[in-house]
Amino acid sequence: MKILSIILLDDCLDGTKLYEIEFHESIEKSFIDFLGKHGSLQYFSHTQLPFFRISFEKLNYIKGVEGKNRLRIFVSNEHFLTHFKNLCILWEKN
Repeated sequence: MKILSIILLDDCLDGTKLYEIEFHESIEKSFIDFLGKHGSLQYFSHTQLPFFRISFEKLNYIKGVEGKNRLRIFVSNEHFLTHFKNLCILWEKN
């Protein structure tokens, strides 16, 4: 997935940062499943708009809605943001 923009939405006192990531296309279930292999996926398909949350180690997680082209990423350290960007590049190569 090509990332179009990364916007810092909140910079919390505890060091956690909230970003919004915008992609060039909508998020599909296959991309959600790919990311879920690298963390702990919770997928809620029973709602009108299927949404997901993927938890990673050290309080990093992402959440979003299938079919949208944006998601939110909660980062407790900047290394995770780099890791997430690398996962998107890896997905693109497949």
